[in-house]
Amino acid sequence: MTGISGLIRELLEDRIRGRLFFDELYGEYYFFVPDEPVYMGCFDDYLAILYIHYNDAKEIFSENELMEVALEGFSIVSLSEKVIYELSF
Repeated sequence: MTGISGLIRELLEDRIRGRLFFDELYGEYYFFVPDEPVYMGCFDDYLAILYIHYNDAKEIFSENELMEVALEGFSIVSLSEKVIYELSF
């Protein structure tokens, strides 16, 4: 049986930490900049920036995270590897 710390580690294991910004030039996208480039095996390259459409960002991130972007200019967030792969296509 896995303990609580094991469950937390499993949940956070594939999380990629980075910063979320809003594209103020066009206003339709947020962009996620991981703290370290993420290797994307399907492209055989590293992902440095991930653009996320405004509507998708509203579903993925909490209201607090999006509000922090609006007020502070960015928010420190984390995304799962699965979400990053889904959004990169």
